[in-house]
Amino acid sequence: MVNKWETVELQVENAYARVTWSHKIQEKQADIYQREYKLLRITDIAASAMTAAGIMTVLFVDQTWIKLVSAIVSFASVFISLYLNYFDLSKLTKLHKETANQLLAIRNKIEILLTEIRIENRSSQEIIDDYKKTIETLNDIYKNAPQTTDKAEKLARNALNEKRDNSFSEDELNTILPGGLKRSKNELDG
Repeated sequence: MVNKWETVELQVENAYARVTWSHKIQEKQADIYQREYKLLRITDIAASAMTAAGIMTVLFVDQTWIKLVSAIVSFASVFISLYLNYFDLSKLTKLHKETANQLLAIRNKIEILLTEIRIENRSSQEIIDDYKKTIETLNDIYKNAPQTTDKAEKLARNALNEKRDNSFSEDELNTILPGGLKRSKNELDG
């Protein structure tokens, strides 16, 4: 028979996993938009420079192919500018980063709850009450969260499952910890 602590712990662990996934997906979506924005801005700058060079060249050389290339590059520059204005990728990047940060704060709260469950620091009812408040906050975050893409989900899956983006080995953790919290070699070996 499963006791109340195990039931509470299982629920909180599942919430932790869901929030970890959502956080990583939001981070990856922000990364996608940021890369796309940078690429389009660089392309737009290059196209604008090429258009200006083409116009200057037409003043001195009357070649049809230069006029045609300049017109095409100018069209591309206008298209990119309109695309960037319409989709505002920098704003989308910011929204996804903000959502990821909110989810990270919730994940940290859930970690504390898991710690309190494991050490049975408080009553199960106190833990459940905190858990309910945390889930209410999480639901508000999800309601306002910007949409993500399948590509962001795939990148998150790779980061969490294959690259182990969210975890450290004992040696890595010991390297990061400040001096007074480091474990001795004997503690790490077992």
